[in-house]
Amino acid sequence: MSASLHAYLSGLFGREERSDCSLIFYCTSDHHSGSGSGSGSGSGSSSSSSSSSSSSSSSSTAAVDGKDCPDDAPPDTTQPSEAEPGPADGQQLQQQQQQQLGGAGPGGPTPAGSGGGELGEQVPKLYDTAADAEASLEGTRVEPSAVLEGGQAVPPSMAVETTSALGQPHTPRTQTLCTQRDGPQPSPSLPAGSTAVGQPLPAHALVLCGGSPRFRSQIKRWVQQPEGSGSKPLMLRVPLDSPDELPDALAAVRYMYTGALGEGSGDAAWLLRVRRQAAYLQVEGCAEACEAGLLALITPQPGQPQPQPEQQQQQQPQQLAGALMAGVRQLYGCRELLESSAVEPALKFTLLHACREQVVRFAGEAAAAGAGAATGAAKVAGEPGPSLGELLAWLFGDAPSMLSDPRVRQQMEGLPATAMEALLGCGSFTTDDEATVLLMVLTWLKANGAGVRGDTQRRLLKRVRLCQLSDTYLLRVLPLHQPALSIRPQELRFLQEYARACDAQRDRMRQETESKYDFKSAWYAGEPRPAPDWEGGARSYDWSIDVSDLQAGLGRQLSQEPMDVLYLHGKFANGAARVVANGFEWYPMVRLVKGDDAAGVFVMCAWPAVLGSDVLSEEGVLVNLSSCRLAVSEGGSGSGNHQEAWSFAFEPTTFSLVGRGWGLGKALPLADVLANPEGQGATEAAADPLDTQLARWAPYLRDGKLWGSLTLKEGCGKGQVGP
Repeated sequence: MSASLHAYLSGLFGREERSDCSLIFYCTSDHHSGSGSGSGSGSGSSSSSSSSSSSSSSSSTAAVDGKDCPDDAPPDTTQPSEAEPGPADGQQLQQQQQQQLGGAGPGGPTPAGSGGGELGEQVPKLYDTAADAEASLEGTRVEPSAVLEGGQAVPPSMAVETTSALGQPHTPRTQTLCTQRDGPQPSPSLPAGSTAVGQPLPAHALVLCGGSPRFRSQIKRWVQQPEGSGSKPLMLRVPLDSPDELPDALAAVRYMYTGALGEGSGDAAWLLRVRRQAAYLQVEGCAEACEAGLLALITPQPGQPQPQPEQQQQQQPQQLAGALMAGVRQLYGCRELLESSAVEPALKFTLLHACREQVVRFAGEAAAAGAGAATGAAKVAGEPGPSLGELLAWLFGDAPSMLSDPRVRQQMEGLPATAMEALLGCGSFTTDDEATVLLMVLTWLKANGAGVRGDTQRRLLKRVRLCQLSDTYLLRVLPLHQPALSIRPQELRFLQEYARACDAQRDRMRQETESKYDFKSAWYAGEPRPAPDWEGGARSYDWSIDVSDLQAGLGRQLSQEPMDVLYLHGKFANGAARVVANGFEWYPMVRLVKGDDAAGVFVMCAWPAVLGSDVLSEEGVLVNLSSCRLAVSEGGSGSGNHQEAWSFAFEPTTFSLVGRGWGLGKALPLADVLANPEGQGATEAAADPLDTQLARWAPYLRDGKLWGSLTLKEGCGKGQVGP
């Protein structure tokens, strides 16, 4: 839509001028009584950018015959009640729109050729698509250099600035083209137990049709209602979870008129709230504009001046932090909104990824400037807010998720040592097991290699809560990393005993040795780190095997040097070959023995390579699968949810050796596919063996992949020294 047309429409927003309908905002009594303070936390709310539904129990409706007409209901064909006359038919509606949007007013019809008739001439037709409606709007003749005054074009300097019904200033416009509705307006019919929020908002059907498929569908159904005993203006009802949401909903509607977000676009919480309303109302382009505004808050913009190194040296650490991290701090402050179900996972990842990039940059520059980020306790910009450690714990999430996602792990490896120390020292940093935290530190040390000094390595390893490690790590891993830990053999033996002792024993051991060992260090911490906030205490990872890999493997089984057993490893959706849980690496494997009529599915457990070759050669170590769950999806077409073709949840008493797998040897029965009939040609016959073998996997193939999931519950993989 052109800028001149947006400029014209912005002057109509919230005003009676040419209005032919109204938006009625309301909320139910329970929502009203339970409304918050306007923070819009979004907890329990739900929407999506396409066809989302609000967490409100009611849907946006049109007031038809005093009854609700929800989006998914067929048009109401009942006779209008006496107290609530129904709408006019389509022809009468067109006449009303012509009168109300530039047609006859109290003084008679608008003269032909005046500025008042151009927009109104486009309104009576209802458009099937937004593109059609927008094309109609583009056809209006709007002069951006002049405003309309009594049907005449006058220079802007001679016009008087007007104010909308919402109290918002607009580009100078006239109100003389508006056909005011005579007499008292009918009260909107609301669902039982509902309360109107604010005043009805005058609106324009053409703008609503062109800017929202949701409103376009409602208005189209309203027109199709049977003729009643009278007529009344169209009223579209919009439900809210709370009266506090009214400004956000108005901002989303305003976007259809202005094509801009307005002055609130610099506030992260406001953008998230408006985006939720825009997604629910299906305001085209508004959700995307909010997303762009959010990214603009946390990413450097083209042409934005950046502080020079000499300027950084002169700035206080808090000032530098405030300059670089204001947008990140805003998102942290409204993290409940960001983490609600109203924000899609892809958008969450994009925003958090950008925030992590900014924090990595800030921490690196602060460390280079001697800003002392190691403490992690100084509040950003000297204002109440999160410490560096708290920001990092929020942005990077829990330790196993960080190591299981290659993109997040790479960002973690880019943190300076001072930031890593702040993260490890943060009380809100979560993990499934302290062994995963040790892996995280070793991963960072390996990635930063020669740039890490000995004292830095010791400081970071001192932040690991060694007493919270499993027996496997205490007895098998720590002795092999004794030099890196800078721990004497005597203290290592003491720590191993201390970690496995009861509270009373620990008290006595501290009394006897408090002068020898530093019990204030994290090594001897008596409390584990908080557990990740996973739904149901489990984390699920989607994985797949590409059909090209399957085809290549089947081809090797049919070759002149056949392979008796085919092994295929699944790749996770985030690009990882393996995921991390409780200090071990996990991945799915599919096995096919040549000649078998079913394939096996196994979950594999392995030592992380970062532990070194000495640990990798350790044998006889068992892991408890503890209700680990492995599943394979059904085949078919489409990207929607598919049923599971096979699944298996391991019992809590199931153990597997590290370096081995556990599963079912004949989990996936293969289809019985007959060879091609005779007479189909030599070419097809030559390709038939491989095609036939591949066709046997059809029940499990979708979009060129075999799909599955691996679910790891808390406690899955707790290591034990073997029998």
